[in-house]
Amino acid sequence: MKRLAANADVFVHNNRPQAIERLGLGYEDIRAVNPSIVYAYCLGYKRSGPYGAKPAYDDLVQGASGAAMLTARASGGEPRFMPSLIVDKTTGLHLAMAVLGALVHRTRTGQGQLVEVPMLETITSFWLTEHLYDATYDPPRGQIGYARLLSPQRRPSRSKDGYVCMLIVTDKHWNAFCTNLGREDLRSDPRLATVAARANHQPVVQQIVNDLAPSRTTAEWLAFCDAHDIPAMPVNDLDGVLEDPHLNATGFFTMREHPTEGTVRTI
Repeated sequence: MKRLAANADVFVHNNRPQAIERLGLGYEDIRAVNPSIVYAYCLGYKRSGPYGAKPAYDDLVQGASGAAMLTARASGGEPRFMPSLIVDKTTGLHLAMAVLGALVHRTRTGQGQLVEVPMLETITSFWLTEHLYDATYDPPRGQIGYARLLSPQRRPSRSKDGYVCMLIVTDKHWNAFCTNLGREDLRSDPRLATVAARANHQPVVQQIVNDLAPSRTTAEWLAFCDAHDIPAMPVNDLDGVLEDPHLNATGFFTMREHPTEGTVRTI
């Protein structure tokens, strides 16, 4: 491994630092054979903190970062893990970006460096970009969490025959929505009369859309929204994603022949 590292640009691993150092492959070990190498690794928690030596998995970090409780606040139910390995994938993306930055730094300075990307710190910054909200200030000006995103009304709307996603933001879109549905009263409601007013009363807007959505089919809503340039999309289940006309037209999915597994779908 050290012979390979001697001529490498980047050394990447996802072991806890104590484990990799027992193998003689810690940063100082690799740096000794290649001083300009970019040594990058993911771990669960920043090494210098009290969790630094603990093992980590996606579910654990979803819990510690607040993600599981965010789902509870939004749904009014029990804490749940997101049905995706969101922490693993997001941390991997951040690692890739950090490595690219370190390579640019080395190109400009000739210096390699150690890059540490901890899962907890990475995903916590991801959530708190919007959810730090009123806790940005000291003392806090309100409850932590972005209220619009945590509203139980922020969900796909049930149509006559399924579900639809509609986001009605501008005055042009709101006026077309209200007029077409014969709800001119909503245009004069002071909570809803302007973009700024609706922004401050998003749960009300979302509730109105959810209440009115069952009056039409998903196809009718999509046609109406397209006619008025209102952002809208259908709600696919996973099987529907495989059949999505846009994804198939753009070649998102490809079929390939595997030497032992036969025909496989790739993305």
